[in-house]
Amino acid sequence: MSNFQAGYVHGVHVAAVTASALRDAGKTPDEIAAMLTELAARLEADQDSAPEKP
Repeated sequence: MSNFQAGYVHGVHVAAVTASALRDAGKTPDEIAAMLTELAARLEADQDSAPEKP
């Protein structure tokens, strides 16, 4: 498995665990989707603002 594939699998696992915890906390599916969408946008913004690695 490549590093990219391993990272993707890990990301999917983290999203599933996060969604499960939010569901257990009483959040609705729409609230969970909105929260995960916001998290993805923040992570993308962080990645875009990170300095380039040589």
